[in-house]
Amino acid sequence: MPIRFIGFCLMLLLSVYCRAGAAVRVIEYYGDSTVWGYATQTGGRVAKPAPAVFAEALPAAGKYEVRNEGVNGSTACELLNGTDGRHAPWRDQMAASRARYVLVNFAINDQWKHDVNSYAGCLRALARIAKAHGKQMIFETPNPTRDSGPDSLDVYVNAMRQVAAQEGLPVIDQYKYLTELLNGQSPYILCPDGLHPSERVYALKGRFAAKMFASYFPEK
Repeated sequence: MPIRFIGFCLMLLLSVYCRAGAAVRVIEYYGDSTVWGYATQTGGRVAKPAPAVFAEALPAAGKYEVRNEGVNGSTACELLNGTDGRHAPWRDQMAASRARYVLVNFAINDQWKHDVNSYAGCLRALARIAKAHGKQMIFETPNPTRDSGPDSLDVYVNAMRQVAAQEGLPVIDQYKYLTELLNGQSPYILCPDGLHPSERVYALKGRFAAKMFASYFPEK
């Protein structure tokens, strides 16, 4: 009887351990309308924004819950300050968050609303606050747009890369990936209105993000 009881206890402990190991990991995906999934033709939302495709393309996708936290027209500084119309100030947002991973994709609206030093400072603050709350921060560069060029969007993309290097953060470099895909063609090939991807390109972005995420954080 004692042996059977001990065996039962061991099985119970093993069951609890397995359930704990299989706990769903939350990924929060922050950004502007290109994260939210703005549809260029209709002004509504595409059926599958990039975070939805990302979620489906992750290895062992069932182990993750991906939350689309994109807000149309928003910037990194607005997310930090809690003025994007959806989220609390970032320190409060991170304190309440259950996410293990936090992805942040900004630059397109930032170039119109904030100088590059303010943008970089807000990115740095977002990263440090997330880290202080036990989150793994990941930066994601934006897709190329009609504003791509060495004196405009490129400056902000490079600032994000620089902050990531300084803070030791992984980068999902959509800008590099999609610029190489364009191979000298106009950004309008990817973004019919010059800013927002087509549904096909949203899918490309989601799959690329999943591939890079898996390379940074391989399943054990």
